[in-house]
Amino acid sequence: MLGTYINNQLTQEVDATQLMQEPPKLSVSITKGDVFCNGGNDGWATANVVGGTPPYDFKWSNEVEIDKNTVLKAGEYWVFITDAKGCTTQESITISEPAAPLAIKYTEVLNPGFYKATNGKIVVEVTGGTIFPDNSYWFEWKNSKGIVQTTTTTNFSNGVYTISLNGLPEENYSLTVRDANYNPATNKISCTVANAVTALDDPDPLEVTFEVVRTISCNAGNEFGNETDANPLDNQRDESQDGILVAHVTGGIQLQNTQNNGLPYFYTWKKKQKDGSWAIWNEHDETAENLSDGTYALNIEDANGIKLGTYVNNILTKEKDVTQYMPEPEKLKLTFTKLDVGCTTGNDGWAEAHVSGGTPPYTYEWTNGETTAKIEKITTNNYFVIVTDAKGCIVQGSIFVGDPKGVFTTETVKNTTCYKGNDASIGLNVTGGNLPYSYLWNTGATTKDLNSLTAGNYEVAISCPDCCVYKKRFVIKDPEPVIVNIGPDRTLCNDQTLDLDATIADTNAQYSWTSTNGFTSDEAKVMVSKAGTYHVKVTSGLGCVSEDETVIKTSQAIISSEFLLSSQAYLDEEVILINTSNPFGEGTNWIIPKGVKIVEQKEKYITLKFDAAGVYAIGLQQTQGECYATYTKNITVEQRNTLPDTGTASQFVIDFIVTPNPSNGNFKALITLENSSDINLRLFSTNGQNTMIQKKESGKKKYEIDFRTTLESGMYVLVLETGQQTLVKKIIIN
Repeated sequence: MLGTYINNQLTQEVDATQLMQEPPKLSVSITKGDVFCNGGNDGWATANVVGGTPPYDFKWSNEVEIDKNTVLKAGEYWVFITDAKGCTTQESITISEPAAPLAIKYTEVLNPGFYKATNGKIVVEVTGGTIFPDNSYWFEWKNSKGIVQTTTTTNFSNGVYTISLNGLPEENYSLTVRDANYNPATNKISCTVANAVTALDDPDPLEVTFEVVRTISCNAGNEFGNETDANPLDNQRDESQDGILVAHVTGGIQLQNTQNNGLPYFYTWKKKQKDGSWAIWNEHDETAENLSDGTYALNIEDANGIKLGTYVNNILTKEKDVTQYMPEPEKLKLTFTKLDVGCTTGNDGWAEAHVSGGTPPYTYEWTNGETTAKIEKITTNNYFVIVTDAKGCIVQGSIFVGDPKGVFTTETVKNTTCYKGNDASIGLNVTGGNLPYSYLWNTGATTKDLNSLTAGNYEVAISCPDCCVYKKRFVIKDPEPVIVNIGPDRTLCNDQTLDLDATIADTNAQYSWTSTNGFTSDEAKVMVSKAGTYHVKVTSGLGCVSEDETVIKTSQAIISSEFLLSSQAYLDEEVILINTSNPFGEGTNWIIPKGVKIVEQKEKYITLKFDAAGVYAIGLQQTQGECYATYTKNITVEQRNTLPDTGTASQFVIDFIVTPNPSNGNFKALITLENSSDINLRLFSTNGQNTMIQKKESGKKKYEIDFRTTLESGMYVLVLETGQQTLVKKIIIN
């Protein structure tokens, strides 16, 4: 045995020993670099191994087999280590990234307020990425020429970094923003916003051009003409202050249609006074009316408060109105030249009117009926002329042609009482010359006076001893005839009546009606329903007579003419009219006035659209055989932005909504009225059926009425009737 031997004797056993050491503990730690930009892949992780028995094998969860793992995206990564003896260990690391990419949001883009202004503004909010330690981001603004913009302000609040670029003219501006990680980052896309372009546009220049719609008609100093002074009431006749000036405005920023009664701008008119000052002119839109001689000025204000004028540093330093001179025409003046009548002929004189001023051309009205500037072959007389220019201004005067010491007459002329009558007369009062007087009329008569004359031209030649021949002409005129028209012959259907009207413009007229069926009346208007020939004789207060007659036939056919339509509509919407005549006529004729376009026309309905606001009369004529019936209703068409006139019934229905529309046959009618009222809802099919569904309600201002139908697909019409208004809606059922 192993041990200690003394004298060959084992005195102590000694064992053989061997120390067996274990290696140090195998362990790994990981150092890392996070991703610089959201969505990037420039993260890294390095496995640091101690203990165990080198060399080591590395296996990462993303299949990398070396200690350094690079090009990493955000996420969790594991590393597994095996040493030379097969010992293993593992560890994980999380690579992080910024929570969101760098992003900008435009919170305000303010265009320059007027042409060439420098008060534009762009405001952006920057979020995401990695903000610098001083709570900022790097940024740079440039214009389209590459010039860096320096008029910026910044602010950081509640995690949001705000950049404002101020004092800008019209231009394209590009913004580049970078975060704190931009420079070290490999993949920089989400660490920057590069060259984000914003365009600022200034408005077109605010400009005004004037259109003279109507020049001033007459000089204020004209002696004759329209003497009225009504509009405006200022002791100046209206015809000398009837100019109209319209301003055509372009540019700037127009007002919202809810402002200034829907006008695009604010208008300030002025008129220059005699002392050189300016007084406000009481007009508030683009048209100035009732203008007299003078200079007018206008300034405009747009939605940005910009006016015409001079701006320094975006501040209005001086208003500069646009002006227009409105001249009145020169004063109308009248002079005469003449040639007196010769002694033997008595009718070879002439007179000529010479006109200046006013507005040519001129028209002439002489007392002898001539209409030229020069009248010839005239007899001794005083000739009066009224001259009217192109604008209706008047000047008048007279000239005596002939021998003022010779024979002269004044006359009393009585025209015929009735058209084509023969009770006219001419009575002469002769002075001058020497007695006795001899008379010769163009009718052959030789008396001083003429009686029982019809309309026509008459001339008398008067001679006396040692006198020149004196001639004078006269015109006898008929009055306008008394005209009675009671209409064409007519056939009436069952239960129809017809109003016949023989009224003339004479309160003293007498009327006498007779008929082959025994009918008589002394009224101006009669209502008839029986067959017969109706004759009327009308005698005016002066005894003039006119007659007319018409033949009325009757039929047993039944006829009706009736339709439904909205009593009020808007310019931008179509209006449907439903023919509800019962029975339906053999022929149908819609009577549509000018300014109304037919969008669609079917047998039982017609759809219209209107060109302008106003009140339109729509008619429907139905025929049965030879008889017809006509029905007419008015519809008021308004601009949609027009404020309602609470003094009328046209706005009684505040809302009439059908929802849903189109529908599957189940829908609701939502109605809001100005006041509580009964309502009647009728649903029609456009194929001509009568009322299909009818619902009546009462006692409310607001109604919600359900319709649950199983109607076939197609178009229907829902009519809302109240005591003051009717509205019609198209309904589509799918």
